Amino acid sequence: MSDSGIIFLLEDGRLAGPHVYIARMLKHLPGKNKVLIPEDSNQVQELFDEYKVDYETTFFLSRLSREPLRILRYFIFFIPEIIFLAIFLLKSNQKTIYCAGGSWQIKGAISGFFARKKVIWHLNDTYSPFVIRFIFSYLSYLADGYIFASKATKKYYENLIYERSRMVIQAPVDEIKFGSIAREYDLSKKNLITIGTVCNINPLKNLEDFIEIARDLNMMKKYNLSFKVFGPTFKSQQNYKNKLMELVDKYDVQNIEFCGPSDRIHNDLEKMDIFLFTSKSESSPISIWEAMMSGLPVATYKVGDVDDYIIDGENGFTAEVFDWKKLSLSISSLIDKNLSYKISLESKKVAEKYFSSKNCAKLHIEYIQKFID
Repeated sequence: MSDSGIIFLLEDGRLAGPHVYIARMLKHLPGKNKVLIPEDSNQVQELFDEYKVDYETTFFLSRLSREPLRILRYFIFFIPEIIFLAIFLLKSNQKTIYCAGGSWQIKGAISGFFARKKVIWHLNDTYSPFVIRFIFSYLSYLADGYIFASKATKKYYENLIYERSRMVIQAPVDEIKFGSIAREYDLSKKNLITIGTVCNINPLKNLEDFIEIARDLNMMKKYNLSFKVFGPTFKSQQNYKNKLMELVDKYDVQNIEFCGPSDRIHNDLEKMDIFLFTSKSESSPISIWEAMMSGLPVATYKVGDVDDYIIDGENGFTAEVFDWKKLSLSISSLIDKNLSYKISLESKKVAEKYFSSKNCAKLHIEYIQKFID
């Protein structure tokens, strides 16, 4: 790959999967790469500092939001931001712009087109509102190529985009941080079994079912359990969080804790014994891949590309979305039959083969080569 490098552009300054994705991949990606992010992105900047990512912040990047003032700013500054970005890209030596974060992040594609850069659009979800899909479909010709975070994402978007080169690359996991975790697999020796999850608190994560499973396992009165949810609650999702707490109170689930955001997820996973994921819509669920790499047995709904990497009962447990009872029974069986070591060993083998950040970077190099040489 040419050493001219790539500019990665992220319109959202809230720490989430795309930022982690880029930080991990850039550890292994050659060239003079740079990331452009909004000014209001303190957690993202801390992450990039940790991974020694070369980045710049700018006032001229605003995101879509449900918050009225942010929506107003987005439309008022839309054209000035496109002009700023186009000038920024024209002055840069990099030949390629990588639009990360999803179909709604259109400013990078527009400005990259005007600046006559090669544009790669990274898509990472399996749901977007109709208006976003319509606009994206109209603008999709601006991209020279597409990278999909999963087969599920490719299937969701492939009929909306122009004929362009495309490739599926799963979200990367830091194999050093997550692959070196030591844990006790014999759950019969544990006085307290911790079942946890990692996600942003929002309706797509379907945490009602996480609470249902906690209630169901508690009612069996067979185990001493603790349930933990790690992840931030943005202002726009506070009402949803309140509804979850009402459900916790209604069911009297006293052993569940919402721990808030964490910048040391590998440490949080080390404290867990079982990883439970109840999201109803995902693409490449990086939280699951991280749990697998860390040697945790995983119980999850069949979302995104989960079925391609987890075989129910062999290297994890799966169920159809909303079938929380099956996941609850699977976790009970895991504990009763002491299957944690067997399941985790097979799960980690899959993670090491498919989800390492080195592998992710290698696939990107192969794909991007054709655009910039």
